[in-house]
Formats: sequence, structure tokens, C-alpha cells
Amino acid sequence: MVFSMIGATANDAAAQRVVQPAPWANGSSNPQNLKIILVTIGPGYDVPSWFGHTAIAVQDTKLNYTRAYNYGMFSFDSTYLPKFVMGRLEFWVGVVPYEPMLRFYKKLDRDVRLLELNLPPKERAQIAAALEENIRPENREYLYHHYDDNCATRIRDMIDLGTQGQFKEYSKKPAAHNLRGHTLRHAIYLLLGYGMMYAETSSIDREITAWEEMFLPSELERHALAFKYKTPDGEVVPLAGKQTYYYEAQDRPETPDDPPFLYHWMFFWGLLAGGVGFLLARQYRKEQARKWRVLLGLHSAFIGSSFGFMGVLILLAWIFTDHVVMAHNENLFFTNPATFLLLPLGLMFAWGSQRAKRWLPMLWIGLCGIGILGVLVKPLPWFDQHNYLTMVMCVTMLGLMAAASKMFLLEEKAE
Repeated sequence: MVFSMIGATANDAAAQRVVQPAPWANGSSNPQNLKIILVTIGPGYDVPSWFGHTAIAVQDTKLNYTRAYNYGMFSFDSTYLPKFVMGRLEFWVGVVPYEPMLRFYKKLDRDVRLLELNLPPKERAQIAAALEENIRPENREYLYHHYDDNCATRIRDMIDLGTQGQFKEYSKKPAAHNLRGHTLRHAIYLLLGYGMMYAETSSIDREITAWEEMFLPSELERHALAFKYKTPDGEVVPLAGKQTYYYEAQDRPETPDDPPFLYHWMFFWGLLAGGVGFLLARQYRKEQARKWRVLLGLHSAFIGSSFGFMGVLILLAWIFTDHVVMAHNENLFFTNPATFLLLPLGLMFAWGSQRAKRWLPMLWIGLCGIGILGVLVKPLPWFDQHNYLTMVMCVTMLGLMAAASKMFLLEEKAE
């Protein structure tokens, strides 16, 4: 989700495909006069900008000409939403005005940092030529992937080109966090952050290298600052040249170094959802009052509509889309599509249906059993998804509702 600062319209997209060559494309620039600048944009508040953004600029100091290359361009046309839902969103690299781009992010109160790359003239010219080659209509588009192919990974590859593969060799060391950890620590709104954690499977739980964690612009910048390479003359020099803080955000909190601890919150929400249902069932068993029956039925319907809907979405995404990070999701043990049956049964129970009075408690107990099964299979090697947040919340809720069904509802049927 490392998107551009600009979602182009269809007309804008067409215009971006016709770009006049830069001076370094036709040999008008002397490689000695070229600068390669890594532009790192800090995170914003809307979800697509949580992870920051990056661009790369080439500057000819003698000709006083600068061009920025943005690999985060996408089109807000009629095909955008279907492609996004299906996991087939096409991005492209576009040329954007350098200074207006910097001012745009400053206006959004996002960090803007510039890092000149300390590369020999030949390598600077090589990167500049490769960028010009990339913006050609036949080369510019690519299939976006949040972790594997985005604005940061494309520029990471350019830096590796300029260091003759040394940047990738350096980046074989372990990353600071896996993909799940990096994703969660960038979540500004924890509820939405948890939603991402819920949807993504064990594909983001494996150990990764520094090369892979550079899907994040901030990690790309951090490694660029730390990296040293060997020149053709055998000299070891830092990649980082002059660093400039163009703008520092005034209000946005800094991204934490580590992902937040959320287990106490997930236990609280599970306890709240299950505890409310437990108390409603007890009151209904005690008083047999219509108000408690209606509230208990609506409570079950609400759980079914929310948690069941999540399960249905995950199953559909697994089967019908190209979102590979959502396939084989073990959270289906805890929010499986059968949970959605709580919606009609809960409403029927609220209106006094005798059939719902029999089946609703049995459904809660069955869902709890499936959740317990999800816990029991965790030691097996095939179940390696780090879904403990969902497990803590849902097992707590399901356990309380199953206990309520057994003690207050099924006992009433037996009497």
C-alpha cells in the first residue's frame, strides 16, 4: 500500500505516457554533473500512506535540470476498484515535477528527506539511463504487490544496479522484523491495523532479510544510510552522501521501532463481547422477560453480521482473488462463514422463534468447538500463522457464549 501522492485520472494516465526524454537520455548530460537523490516521504494518516512513500530524482547541476521518477502512480478510472479488490492493481512509473512534489508532501505535513547517493559518475549515468528506459510506454507498468513490488522495491533495485549487485549482497542479513511486525508497527489506527493482521496469513510470518524489508521506504533509507560498497578502484565508501531534511512533520507521531503489544486489548474485546452475551443469557434465563430475549438475540445477530462477514470475505478472497497473502487463513477457525448464521438465528430468537431457541445455543457451542480445534492444531507444522490476536479475542468470546448456551439456554430446554 505504498501509493503515490497522486492518483491519476484516466486522462492524466494517458498524458503521463508521453514524456520528453531528459538530457541524460540522449547524451547531453556529462555524468560528472549528475546527482542521484533518494527522496523519502514519511507516513501519512490515511491507510494507503501509513507506510510512507519514496521517489528517486536525477539532477544535472550544470544544466540546472531535475527530474523525479515516481513508481507509485496509479489511475482512478472505472477499473480501479475491481482491480484493487481482485489483487490485480496496475501501477506505473511516472515523471513528476521535483520541487512541486516536495512542496506537496510538506503541505500534507509529512516528513520529506533527501539523500544524495554517493556513486561514481559512470554508475550515476547508468541509473539515470535505466530510469529513462523504465518510463518508456512499453516498460512503465507493473503489477503492484504491497510487499514484493512497489515504489520502494523498484528504487531498491536501481540502487543495487548502481552498486553492481553489492547492495543486494549486503542485504542478505536478517531483517529487524518480519513482514507482519513491520506492518503492525506502521498502523496508526490499531483497529484497522488489526484488520490487516487478521486478513494476512503465514506468508508474512516467515523470517525475512533486509532486502525484503525494504518494501518500506523508511527501511530503504535506513539501509542506504548504513551501506558501504567497494568502488572499481577497491576503495570502500559509504553510499550515503549529503542528507537534507527538506521538511519535518509537525503533528504526526513517530513510527515505533517495534510493533505494539495488543493482546490485552484483544482479550478485553473478547471478554466484552462474550461477557455481555453471558450476562444477557443469565438475565433471560432468570426473568424470562421479552427485553432480555430481544437483547440477547440482537447481540448474537451483531456478532454474526460482523465476525461472520469477516469470515465470508476471507474465504472469498482466498478462492476468487489474487491476494496471495490472504490464502489459507487459519482465522477461519475462529470467524468461519458459519458464524454468519448467527445473524438470522439471532433475529429469529429476538422475535420469539422456538426453532431459533433450539438452534442458536447449539450454533454457539459448535462455533466454540471449531475455535478450540483451531487452538489444538497450532502445534502442527502446517498451522504456522501468527494469528494469536484473533485467537485470544475469539476463543474468549466463543467460550463465554458457549458456556452461556449450556448453562442458561439449553438447561431451560431440558426443563
